[in-house]
Amino acid sequence: MTDHNRSLRVAIYTGNYNTRDGVGRVVRQKVDALRAAPDGGWQVTVFCQESNIDDPDVRVRGGLSQVVNDPAFREADIHVFHGGWTYWLLEALLFVPPTAKAMVHYEGLTPPEFLNDPAGYLATWKHRLVFHKADIVLASSPYNAREMAEFGIAPGRLGGVLTLATTLMPRTPPAKAAGGPVNLLQVGRLVPNKGTPDLIAALAMLHPALRGRLHLKIVGSREAADRDYLAAIDAAIAEHRLGDTIEFTGMVEDDRLSKLYAEADALLQPSYHEGFGLPVPEAYAHGCHVIAYDNSNLPDVAGGLGRIVPTGDIAALSAAIAEFVEALDSQGRADGSAAIQTDSGPKSWRQLQEDVRAYAERYSSAAFGPAFRGALENLLRAPPSTVSRLNPAQFFEDRRSFTIRQADLTIKDVYDKPELAVRQNRSIEYRRERHGGVSETLLFYGPYSDLPAGRWQVQVDADLEGECLLRLTRNCGTFVHEERLSPGLPAFEFEAREDLVQFETTLFLLPETRAISLRGIQLKRVD
Repeated sequence: MTDHNRSLRVAIYTGNYNTRDGVGRVVRQKVDALRAAPDGGWQVTVFCQESNIDDPDVRVRGGLSQVVNDPAFREADIHVFHGGWTYWLLEALLFVPPTAKAMVHYEGLTPPEFLNDPAGYLATWKHRLVFHKADIVLASSPYNAREMAEFGIAPGRLGGVLTLATTLMPRTPPAKAAGGPVNLLQVGRLVPNKGTPDLIAALAMLHPALRGRLHLKIVGSREAADRDYLAAIDAAIAEHRLGDTIEFTGMVEDDRLSKLYAEADALLQPSYHEGFGLPVPEAYAHGCHVIAYDNSNLPDVAGGLGRIVPTGDIAALSAAIAEFVEALDSQGRADGSAAIQTDSGPKSWRQLQEDVRAYAERYSSAAFGPAFRGALENLLRAPPSTVSRLNPAQFFEDRRSFTIRQADLTIKDVYDKPELAVRQNRSIEYRRERHGGVSETLLFYGPYSDLPAGRWQVQVDADLEGECLLRLTRNCGTFVHEERLSPGLPAFEFEAREDLVQFETTLFLLPETRAISLRGIQLKRVD
């Protein structure tokens, strides 16, 4: 640890920080690694856009201004950004103070040919330009390091490889079944690049007698899958009569996933792209054999201990599965003497389990923690940052007042009709005798603004006959506060207990509303 008189402060950034999510598990490894430092000298804050993790140091933020005005952002010594699919919070990298250091840990991007969201891919590709504002970019795999070099990250800012870690390391080696069906497993999202249709086709090529001696469980959310893609998978399973052979588990919690790995004999990963391939070391940690395609990072993460077959060669995939099932479905399964073919040559079933568990240790928390802390310490010892970034004070203000003029408000469509026009030169004019035949009661809404937490006074500049209702909402209609306005109540106060993202004002007409001439609304901080 470098010599500091106080705890070092680290801010970590990601899109979603959830359980049952691969990115969430990776970020949690970083948090745990810093909190487990021998001297306990790290303070960690996680900034994210969504989270279901109960942790007081997790800050869910809905606007960039909320992040850059947060003391945890301004005071952090190091800012660590998850790099993968686009998330707007990544742009906080543009505003990292010059006194701090910034790191991106790049964990891969699925190529566009395997996506049904080309616009999202293009946005992500463009968003990676922000990486140039980091002091250092680490990759999660040799494959991703090459991708970052091709993307144009300067050699001096490419910091090498910091492999991911798995949270699924069993305390004791699980005992594999000595008999019964050979248990196979596939883990990952139900998306085209994971190769599930290839896997179904490979099983369909097996001799019917061999198919009856195996069982495949597929871990992944059917609810999140593309409907047409899922329908094609289900149709293929039905066509080849594999309904009794293949079982979908849905998304599962870590404990359940670890149990599935423990019960499995082999992981089948015929992916067409893996920036890292975390299920491979997870499977190895539980003593599983691995059969995978030979693209992207899969050969590297498999480490010569699995069976790597040519990408897209379904016959080769089927043959590798058949070879494994036949070897394991023998008397040598019970005593561990069955000969399993690997890329490093044949190994007994017992020896293979020992070897892959030992290999998986390099992806354990015990290995990742010191490596991650070491990367941060090296960055702290590096010369002061020379990266030119933006001054947040020029872009974001901790505003204490907002003035909403009538020109800022959006009139509900029905009132924009020529015969029902209510907008005058400097005011919004509503009179019941002219507009009373309209059944719609919403007069105007907006504009959106980000309102900091605190106590606010709302002053309505209007001439009013009767009463109307001013409703304050956030995030597309979530209720905050409402107040009946009358000639004797032109102002009121309300408490914003948290930062209000996309705060807006909406005015509703009431049966008591006879006329209103609205010139503007002012919000002023009064605490």
